[in-house]
Amino acid sequence: MADRAMTIAPRTHDARMRAADLAEEFHLPLQHADETLAPGGARLLVEEDAIELEVAGFGRPLRVDFKSPRLAYRLRSGGREQLLHACGVPRIAGVSLVDGTGGFGIDAFVLAHAGARVTLLERHPLVFALLRDAHLRATREPKLAEAAARMQLVHADAVEWLAVEQRADVVYLDPMFPPRRKSALVKRPMQMLEAMVDDETAERLLSAAIGSAGRRVVLKRPLRGAVVPLARDASFSLQGRSVRFDVYELP
Repeated sequence: MADRAMTIAPRTHDARMRAADLAEEFHLPLQHADETLAPGGARLLVEEDAIELEVAGFGRPLRVDFKSPRLAYRLRSGGREQLLHACGVPRIAGVSLVDGTGGFGIDAFVLAHAGARVTLLERHPLVFALLRDAHLRATREPKLAEAAARMQLVHADAVEWLAVEQRADVVYLDPMFPPRRKSALVKRPMQMLEAMVDDETAERLLSAAIGSAGRRVVLKRPLRGAVVPLARDASFSLQGRSVRFDVYELP
């Protein structure tokens, strides 16, 4: 986990109770929203009906929203997604899937929308709270509620969780990519996520996933640039425009 000072700040009087509950849940201090965010710091800005993430040096706060136009486009054209083909969705009826690197939950929502039952793991407390808030709002949207109902969110480290929990059909992993030479290639939400969360090595995640998955493990990798070699070769790979999905079939 990145070493950043983390706080919780209610934006309105009516949001104070919600902010206090979050501060107690994650053992973090409360801060007034008018206070300047400390250099290198990060905080949740809490409203009655939504939560935003503010990270020092990244300008305006970020809100995760599963009804964004970009995600809506992916859901409409989902049948063409290599992500779905790599994970066997919807070919494997009612597939159970663990997303071990939840982040902002976009890939997980695409998978759930296509019919997978998704357990979404996220270890960073602020990112998890942001993701949980987006999921809660999605359950209230008629067009999104069915997919949201197929998602279960867990605040946990993936390597530790996979070592003890019941295995799913598929484990999907999207570890942080190596730094890009051109920062403009990385969209702002991903830049914020990379600033918040330390990279979990792909090798360690892959080993834990292979020990847990029932059918296959899917590892998202950059299509170009430096890629750290892994000890185990994939069974096959599917290539998209900027990423590839390495699939490890299990006996």
